[in-house]
Amino acid sequence: MGHSSVYGLIRGRVDCIPATVDAVDIYEVSYVKSLQQRVAELEARFESQNPEVTPTFIVEGEQQQSSYFIGDDLQPMDPMHWQCSFYPPTNQPPRPRDVFEQPFLDSSGIDLLAAHNSADVIGPLEDSIPPHDQDCFGLDPAIQTLHKNVQTLQQLSISNLDAARFLHTYFDLIHPRYPFLDVDECGNAYLYYKGMLVVTDEMQVSWYSFLLTLLCAIGSTISHSTNSSRLSKQHGLLLARVQDERGVISNHHASPLVRLKAMLLHVILALHGENTSRLVHLSGVTMRFATLHGFHRLTASEPSEENNAKTKAWSCIYALDRMISGTLRIPVCIAESFITSPCYLDCSPYLCSMPWLSDYPSHGSVDQVLLEKTFTHMLRIRTIQSKVMCTAPTLTLDEAELFIANMEEEINEWSDHSQIFTHIDPENVGYLSSFWLQYMACVGRVVLYSSFGEKDYEMPRAARLLKACCDTCTAFRTVQKGKQLVRSWIDMVFDFQAGITILYLKWRGSDLGLRQDIDRGIRSCTSTLAILAEGAPNVEVFRDCFDALATFVGRSDSDDDLSGDASEDLRIYCRKVIALGVAPYIATMLLEMSNAA
Repeated sequence: MGHSSVYGLIRGRVDCIPATVDAVDIYEVSYVKSLQQRVAELEARFESQNPEVTPTFIVEGEQQQSSYFIGDDLQPMDPMHWQCSFYPPTNQPPRPRDVFEQPFLDSSGIDLLAAHNSADVIGPLEDSIPPHDQDCFGLDPAIQTLHKNVQTLQQLSISNLDAARFLHTYFDLIHPRYPFLDVDECGNAYLYYKGMLVVTDEMQVSWYSFLLTLLCAIGSTISHSTNSSRLSKQHGLLLARVQDERGVISNHHASPLVRLKAMLLHVILALHGENTSRLVHLSGVTMRFATLHGFHRLTASEPSEENNAKTKAWSCIYALDRMISGTLRIPVCIAESFITSPCYLDCSPYLCSMPWLSDYPSHGSVDQVLLEKTFTHMLRIRTIQSKVMCTAPTLTLDEAELFIANMEEEINEWSDHSQIFTHIDPENVGYLSSFWLQYMACVGRVVLYSSFGEKDYEMPRAARLLKACCDTCTAFRTVQKGKQLVRSWIDMVFDFQAGITILYLKWRGSDLGLRQDIDRGIRSCTSTLAILAEGAPNVEVFRDCFDALATFVGRSDSDDDLSGDASEDLRIYCRKVIALGVAPYIATMLLEMSNAA
């Protein structure tokens, strides 16, 4: 219909009835066809493996889940089988898909979230992984069956001891770094779960249920062991329950602060998964939600509980966004020039109640004094990284040297011993230790030196980058030896990228007089990836890729070429790592080295 026809209808006051758009019409034809082809392949494969069972797959125009019978004995389930996206409650009528339900598509129209969440994302070594060959279905069929049957958290039969252990894990390892939750509120949620607190408000009940489910799921993910079939089954059931706890985020009657906290919990869960695309997607959507509701424009008004809570929540998503952007070298969601909200600076101790400790042996009183001074110090290094990422692309070569010198001074001041021990307790370990803060200073230097796209790797800047990468790998291994770190996907990716930079500069003949540092950095990265890969299929790909590249670079020094099979394996590993998600400049290094093998 042309513009004149539309104008005529408007003048004549004729009602225009919008055309009905089918759900699949929002996708490209090639994408829909690839899904249909994939469904056919899955049906054929399933029928060949299970001739006595008739599968029920999703058919066009129907909203149903795969529900064929798998068996009574549940196998240990991997978190990678799950999508923890934000969806509307199942008891609500269908509505238009909102931003949380849209597929995360790459330029070819492939659903990256579904593809990377698939259990088949890695595949056997001989398989390359172009996007259209990956499984585009999110949930494992066995888990989908569980997902349909899980109704309430109580039905998961989680003991008080297990629930207390999960909450203790979260508040011991996660909350000190991202303190956006109200601890007393979480305590009330735990008391409600145990039946020791009466709550009549329906929205409060929904929020408490959401809190307990996500906290237990995160705690279970961190402490998950594949050696126990009971814990593996329980972990799978918890993740299934996460799928049902989706009403808080889509509930427009809930306050923006509550919804932002709910989204942040999903980001934290993704942070400890094995999926780069999912983490980027969820953190980006959460950051957009925060800016939509003005969290980046908070004013330094009179202190109040609500203002402090908003500032904390904003500071946490800000820190997460800068961490992810600095690692993957993607633009930050909102530039510094648009942000006027103050960072959280309250370092005063406060008393809170953790009633779950009463069910967790040998952990003393339920009343605990918390300090957040380490969190406030970490915010400063994230601000420095943000300044680097936002400013570096605009500088000329001459301006860059002065900028680097200024940023080096800020990082050195931040990591000075007097500053560090002002913001930590000497007895602290893990993420609250001086070793971790020194590691973060190394991370800041890597972000700084790698932000200018220098192509001449003989320049002094390359020497500084090489030294920073060696120090980063060594520092991370030092903290890891204390066994106080959890497996964080983004930390693993950053350490891998630092190791790849070391290998690449060594391969280019740019050891720059740092041979001992290089050898120590490579050994540290190798050990780190070997430990992190235990029970983590996608991390195994990064480990195998690094080991293969280290072998290739080591042989390059003696002109000892790899065999044909080893070269092909190396190229496959590099393609898989790139598909799983690394920074573009690291992908370039991987391709250059693998093509030369």
